[in-house]
Amino acid sequence: MKNMRKLFYIGWALVVLVAACTKVADLPFYKQGNSVVLSSNFTSVTSTLADSNRNVISFSWTNPQHGTDSSNYKYVLSIDSAGRNFSREVTKTVMGIRNTAITGRELNNILLNYGFALGRTHSLDVKVTSSYGNNNEKLESNVLRITVSPFDDPAVLVTQNTTLSPTLAVSNNPGNTFSWTRSFVGYTGDITYTLQYDSAGKNFTSPRDFAVGLNRLNVTLTNFEMNETALNDGVVGGTTGRIEYRVRAVTAQGAVSFSNTVSVLINTYVPILRFYMPGGYQSATGNGNNWDPTTAPELIRDVRPEAMNKLYYMYIYLPANSEFKVTQGRDWAINYGGTNSNLIQNGANFSVSTAGVYRISIDRANMKYDIREG
Repeated sequence: MKNMRKLFYIGWALVVLVAACTKVADLPFYKQGNSVVLSSNFTSVTSTLADSNRNVISFSWTNPQHGTDSSNYKYVLSIDSAGRNFSREVTKTVMGIRNTAITGRELNNILLNYGFALGRTHSLDVKVTSSYGNNNEKLESNVLRITVSPFDDPAVLVTQNTTLSPTLAVSNNPGNTFSWTRSFVGYTGDITYTLQYDSAGKNFTSPRDFAVGLNRLNVTLTNFEMNETALNDGVVGGTTGRIEYRVRAVTAQGAVSFSNTVSVLINTYVPILRFYMPGGYQSATGNGNNWDPTTAPELIRDVRPEAMNKLYYMYIYLPANSEFKVTQGRDWAINYGGTNSNLIQNGANFSVSTAGVYRISIDRANMKYDIREG
């Protein structure tokens, strides 16, 4: 029995000795990778709207030889305005492949977000950063300088009607709806749209604006507003004239684009325009609230045919040092002031220095006014 016990202890000691002498295998070693060399198929790109969905520039780079399977390599392509050290970079990530491409519209939206002017040449810096999939061992490539030019990507405008015959009886009803597609498709910032109009054939040499707002893609004008677009461009009330319309789009960075042109033939009517005189005198004279067009007294219309919608006047008592303006309608959208007898839209306040009864008159045809004690 004692011999058996000795043999057991001897055997156990041998096992411990062998285990202690066994060498542990070295951990795997991954060598440092190499910075890639970036190249492109073009160094200058001038794309157009027709290139929107086509690859306009391609990039490729050498193998970084990271110590792992190449399918796990991560590549980040960085683009920024030249000389900015990639402080506002736009990135594109690819895994396991050593090339990528950018379409015309992708590139254009990058340029628009940088505020680059349409049709002008600008420079971009491009680099690629390689790494493991977990972002370890990041290695940057050389920097390429690319010359680019953003293109116009206008809205497509349509009109509900091509002929319109508004009347005074339905002047407040919807007259015509203009709709359009978004300008600069894929651009992520705000776009301000304005409907512009001008007489047909003038090529918008002196367009008038109808504000639409941010990111809206349609606007409906009343019969009165459609009639006014014709009258404002010289069509005589009661006659027919053709007016052209287009949409002006402006990005948050200032790029400007114009849509196609549509035209509407308008059979105009003679509207009745009403004018009011809000001012700081109202409360003191029992004429409503100060500077409130909704409670201001109305000017008298000269009803002679040759003076229709042109000449207006009123007699009113005004305290000393009163200031006032004239509004078309009971809001401030269209208001008039002026100096030295010249009537000016959005002009300076009219004023009188002494108290008394005054005759106030305006001449819309010749943009004149007259204030006299009467």
